[in-house]
Amino acid sequence: MEKTKEMAKKIAENSAFSIKMIKKGLNMARCEVSLEALMDYEIEACLACVFTKERQESLKEFEERKK
Repeated sequence: MEKTKEMAKKIAENSAFSIKMIKKGLNMARCEVSLEALMDYEIEACLACVFTKERQESLKEFEERKK
């Protein structure tokens, strides 16, 4: 149970947008969607998450801490 709570905490620390994209992908997988369609969605979701303002800010903060 403790490992489950740790995993849930790590997931909750992620961006709400990325979690939304993951949930959509999981829901698509539950339906009768082709593997090719799921892979296409995964690429779109990854690209969408990369360009969020939140991610850009996180990268900037990481760079500043690194100095």
